[in-house]
Amino acid sequence: MINARLVIHIFSTYNFFLDRVFQTTLFSNVKSFFDCFVIVGSDGLFDFFSNEEAVKLVHSYILGNPSGDPAKFLLEQLVERAADCAGKPLIYLHAKT
Repeated sequence: MINARLVIHIFSTYNFFLDRVFQTTLFSNVKSFFDCFVIVGSDGLFDFFSNEEAVKLVHSYILGNPSGDPAKFLLEQLVERAADCAGKPLIYLHAKT
């Protein structure tokens, strides 16, 4: 089982240029002895993967490839998922670069 705890902080910020108050949510987690890794990602990552999916992907990758690059692996999975959602095969994206 993968241990997960999440603390949510909500605060407001004022944008002087737009004369508007924005509510910002900050998610934080208290590190414990059982934590193995941290995933730092933007909403782009979490538009395509849930928290649980991202954790399971990274966890299984680290177990199978202890000396590998889990960040690169997660990025590759993200690009593949985004291509799938856009209806484009991954080979199409490689041909455009």
